[in-house]
Amino acid sequence: IAPDGEEHWVGGQYLEVEPPHRLVFTHAWELATGENSPETVVTITFRDSDGGTEMTFRQSGFGSASSLEGHEDGWAQSFERLNLFLGTESEGPDHA
Repeated sequence: IAPDGEEHWVGGQYLEVEPPHRLVFTHAWELATGENSPETVVTITFRDSDGGTEMTFRQSGFGSASSLEGHEDGWAQSFERLNLFLGTESEGPDHA
């Protein structure tokens, strides 16, 4: 649910699950027309780092720069909410 209250639905399949190190899944928005947006692939890796956990997040397969930017904004909001829920601080996204 976006900050403005708009609901966004997404579907996909898990491609790899390697606890506690790696998670890979497909991601496609469910559109109002009943169809799905083009599918992307999300890869998340976790590693121990200075008594905590470092997460590396990558999403690939975008059809346009505007789609990439929209996803970047959406994930940033989701990670901010996760930090609030966990009561942690983040160094912010690394776009390397």
